Amino acid sequence: MTEFWVSQGNKWCEYCKCWMSNNKASIAIHNNAENHKKNLEIRLRDVRRNADKEKREEELAKNSFAAIEAAARKAYKKDLSEGRPEDVQGPQLPGASLPGMRQQAYNQASIEVDYQLKAKEEAA
Repeated sequence: MTEFWVSQGNKWCEYCKCWMSNNKASIAIHNNAENHKKNLEIRLRDVRRNADKEKREEELAKNSFAAIEAAARKAYKKDLSEGRPEDVQGPQLPGASLPGMRQQAYNQASIEVDYQLKAKEEAA
């Protein structure tokens, strides 16, 4: 029966950017150290800050698109009330009706804006 020595290897700490021995005692000592706790708190604060920033950016984009869609809907209604022909915007795509496409886009925008308004009312 032959036994031979095997290295335990090292463990990398993502928060502290350092190596430690890969055994229970070394890991426990490292995890309880003040430097590790400080680095962990910094990382968690950064994750929270980034999540809040992404949420604000997403809300801003959603509001911007809603404003653009509302302006487009208003311009579309104005065009219809002035009796402008439907195909003034340019050449038609082969196999597609521009008025039909415009109406479909208008319907989709209306549904999205209504959904956003309903969500805001429920949140308030």
